[in-house]
Amino acid sequence: MSRFLFFTKTRWEELPRLRHQLAHLLRAAGHEVCFVQQPRLPWQAGARATSGPPGIRLLQHAELLHHKLRFSWPAHEANAHWTTRSIRGVMAGLRVDAADIIVNFNYDYYFLRRLYPHNPLITILNDDFISSAPSFVRPSLRKALRLTCESSDRVLVTSPVLQESIGSFCRPELFLPWADRDYQAPARGARRDTLLFWGYVNRRVDFSMVHHLGRLLPTIDPRWRLLVVGPIEKTEAEVRRLRAFPQIEVLPPTTLDSLPLDRVFASLLPYRVGVRDIDAIVTPNKVFPLLARGLPLVITGMPRFMTAEFVFRLAEASTADVIRCVHTRFDELQPGIAKFVAANGARARLDQFAEVVRSCRPPVAQVS
Repeated sequence: MSRFLFFTKTRWEELPRLRHQLAHLLRAAGHEVCFVQQPRLPWQAGARATSGPPGIRLLQHAELLHHKLRFSWPAHEANAHWTTRSIRGVMAGLRVDAADIIVNFNYDYYFLRRLYPHNPLITILNDDFISSAPSFVRPSLRKALRLTCESSDRVLVTSPVLQESIGSFCRPELFLPWADRDYQAPARGARRDTLLFWGYVNRRVDFSMVHHLGRLLPTIDPRWRLLVVGPIEKTEAEVRRLRAFPQIEVLPPTTLDSLPLDRVFASLLPYRVGVRDIDAIVTPNKVFPLLARGLPLVITGMPRFMTAEFVFRLAEASTADVIRCVHTRFDELQPGIAKFVAANGARARLDQFAEVVRSCRPPVAQVS
């Protein structure tokens, strides 16, 4: 058994992301995971609860400045000094040794190598942090990213776009998410009348397209509806407009398996065009659990999204035809979905990650 120390800017209770998936995957394989959550600021309350699922310990350190307030390199260095001291204090009881594997999910944690000079250090990036920042802070952010990657033994990314953007100072490798379970064929012949959006309801969503669907669905079939499920992030006014449509139901965050999936004929990913980090998406994390449950994908935006027979792109002029097509072909699409899920399962990703860990500097840790 090995021990993995995850450094993240994520709360454990957030909707599952790659870091949660990898933590569960390693725990299921018999390893221990210490999951360091989103840092608190100096004036905020003490550490969050440390009791996670069995085998996953939750920790939290402090940072001096939020990453959006580090406008210059001296600000990064001041924050690094403060954060390093806090991490040492939080980790004091763990007795970290050279066999522990450091897994970093932050673009700006270049100081981890100072803390752990002899440990395997793997950085995993899933967002284009630089392009979404104001132009005047990008030089210092890019320096932090470069130093983070250069100090890591291996760098993994979730998109070919990210591979291209940081390829000048490291050799990033593609590491995609995976399905949370094996493919399970949906019930055949069920009365399917629901289009599902499952995810964060935020400014990345193309609300004009969602409103268009709210007006369009009753003209296709008066029984059809759109179910929107997820955390609402600073879009309360838009959500109130959605609730005004009789065909749109908005629910708080919940697990997929708590939803009436036997009535769902497709999953909607309605994202805006022109948002740089959205434009870079090829295969978002949430598509894998959706596909594992046999749901075809209906998308907007994301011009580099993967191409597959079960992926359908919406345009306002053809929206009704696309929706009808997905509904009609639901059973026909299942073999292609099953094949994709089988090739992107937990075992395949665990094997890939095990090879990454074995390749890191000694001592060699075993992951299987």
